[in-house]
Amino acid sequence: MAGMKRFLTFGVVLLGVISASCGRSTPTIDSKEVEFVLSPFSTFNISCIGENVIWAEPLPRNTFVFPGSDSSTLVIYNASVEHTGTYTCQNQNPDDRPVDEDEELNEAVIYVFVADPEVPFVPEEAANLMVFPIIGNGVFIPCRVSNPYSHVTLNGVPGGQEIPALYDNKMGFFSNMPVGQYRCETTAADGRTVHSETYTVENLTEEEESEDFHVEVIASEEAVRAGQPFNITCLAPEGPLYVQNWLHPTRQAADAVQSKHTAPDSVAYTLSVGGASMQDSGVYECSVTHVISGQTRGDSVAITVFEETSFVALDHSGIGTLEEVTLLEQTEFTILLDAYPAPKVSWQRDGAAMPENYYLSTKTSHISGNRYESVVTLRHPLEKDSGNYSITALSGDHSAHFSFMLRVKAPSSSVGFLQDSAPMLDPDQEDMIIPLHTSFSLTCRGHSPLYWSMPFDLPEQTQADSSGLFVSAVTVEAAIVHHTGRYSCHYANAPEDDEPASIYIYVPDPEVPFLPLSLLSFGNHMVSEPKDMAIQCMVSNPEANVTLFDVYTQQPVASTYDSRRGAMGVFPAGTYACRALINGQEHISQEYIVHGFPPGTGTSDLHVELKAQRTALLVGETLNISCIAHGPNLLEDHWKYPGKLAERGIKFVVENTLKREIYYTLTIRQASIKDSGLYACSITDIINNLSHTKEQIITVYAAPFVTVAPQFGSVESAELDEVKEFRAVVDSFPSARVTWLKDGQPLDYVAAEISTNLRQLRETR
Repeated sequence: MAGMKRFLTFGVVLLGVISASCGRSTPTIDSKEVEFVLSPFSTFNISCIGENVIWAEPLPRNTFVFPGSDSSTLVIYNASVEHTGTYTCQNQNPDDRPVDEDEELNEAVIYVFVADPEVPFVPEEAANLMVFPIIGNGVFIPCRVSNPYSHVTLNGVPGGQEIPALYDNKMGFFSNMPVGQYRCETTAADGRTVHSETYTVENLTEEEESEDFHVEVIASEEAVRAGQPFNITCLAPEGPLYVQNWLHPTRQAADAVQSKHTAPDSVAYTLSVGGASMQDSGVYECSVTHVISGQTRGDSVAITVFEETSFVALDHSGIGTLEEVTLLEQTEFTILLDAYPAPKVSWQRDGAAMPENYYLSTKTSHISGNRYESVVTLRHPLEKDSGNYSITALSGDHSAHFSFMLRVKAPSSSVGFLQDSAPMLDPDQEDMIIPLHTSFSLTCRGHSPLYWSMPFDLPEQTQADSSGLFVSAVTVEAAIVHHTGRYSCHYANAPEDDEPASIYIYVPDPEVPFLPLSLLSFGNHMVSEPKDMAIQCMVSNPEANVTLFDVYTQQPVASTYDSRRGAMGVFPAGTYACRALINGQEHISQEYIVHGFPPGTGTSDLHVELKAQRTALLVGETLNISCIAHGPNLLEDHWKYPGKLAERGIKFVVENTLKREIYYTLTIRQASIKDSGLYACSITDIINNLSHTKEQIITVYAAPFVTVAPQFGSVESAELDEVKEFRAVVDSFPSARVTWLKDGQPLDYVAAEISTNLRQLRETR
């Protein structure tokens, strides 16, 4: 790369000498010499005389320039071998603009050697060690010396044979060379042989020979407040065949720092300005030339520096004055803002503050520097969302405003529009990962009433909106692993084979990598089948790498793993477990037992009862409810109850083999009001997959109570000898003692044909 760069520079120097006699006055070096040999650590200065002359950038470190009215002085201090090279003095255009390609360029050139006996060859960048033919097989090997009097030879690697080639101590060797490796050799002052780095000659690929390439210039921000920093980056192809230059008036970015970052397939050249001034306003162009074809590509960006203490401007180029969207199709409108200080943004609809909710929301965020964006989102737009939308941005004493009309297009009947379609679920995606203890919401819309099937009982918010559509939402405020599973939205009156709208939710929990057995359709017992079956070791993190193994042999078992179903395959009787690798840590699931049965088994006489000691309790008492299964002994139980998510219940299992009964008892100690609700027990015969479910409502009361509701008036009449009955309903807990009185006296002491009775309708009535 360096060799080719210097070869091109050499050509420019020749052109400069030829054209020096015409055009503007030629810069003149204040010395009869054009080559200088410096000692290491020395200081050197040289002046260039002429009108508006400058020393061309970039200059190496430990250099600076003293500008004058009709001269410019270059100073090199603490000289080292890195200062060895060409220095160019040239005219600066009086209008402070860059020189055009067809414009004459007057310049004077010197070359400096820093003769370091310890470093006879100028150090080379790694990228320059790969060289390519420039003309035919002509190749430059850019091994430059720090001492112009050094004798240098070119040798092949390996072997060390000397290669005949022309040598220039400012450029290196030039010759027709085949593909291979080469290095330069010289003799140091103390007589030892010193070698340069090894250079590799390669032929150009078709892509490298191609002149088709792309250049892109990006600014960190295009509107900059005075004093703020900004960067301009030029993205160009990588490789020694591309030469980059910045083109802009010298008053712009006068104190900018240039840097270069190389990636595998591109190079980023960056101008960094620490504090913007008004002189930095203008156009910045990056020019890149392909040295083989001579083709040049470029791109530019305009920077505006604001002197004001505050400013704000809106970019709404992507939004028209009238926008039309389709019914129920999620839509976003984005406004870009340039502002200082941070703007206050407000949205309105039809002149009033916009009502924000799940279906209509706005968000303003900071991108970088003085650039912001504000987005208004309509998740499922309806006709009622049509109107005039406006945005106002305030920053300091400045403001900006923009408005547009929104029209939601819909058929004559929104319900008819969805009549033959499945419910619409938002978010509309196959699955979603919810971080632990964060919230999520699912919303379903359809033409008729809806219901949800979920891995866990959650409250549903259901309503019919003004367009006639039915809306049902499920919201979880703090997600835990128990919320992992499939959420499906169905039409309440649809056939069973209708396809619902569904989404699978993952809630990864590093402490609970496998879903608890209480969330699974079946427990850890299952029957071997001749076709594919599932061992339900599902994970809460879909990124987990899961394998199935035999517990007794510890050997892997062939299976196909699905994070939503478990390990799929045909498995003989045995005990299995799953192994999950998550973030480098190994986790083992609970054991799963597969039972084998001879053909012909599978009939079931399963009978299930659900009994509670009491269906009404006071806070602090113990709740006990038992599910009694009669029949087969290979059963699985599955409970649903209000406190299941918090794992409030403790389960006990007792088997009576003589009566062929299994008692599954759920106990909640210190019951609270939140434990009130529906308790459901499902017992499954895993041989034939038949299930029976029983339900019972249990209520936990905060305190004892009693109410009396007479079923007769305050005044009643009766005919002589008529049988008259007076009835009252008593609600109480605990059970009340009931007494009837006549004229303040218990009826037990009244001499008449009067009788009383007490009949219990349920535990509290």
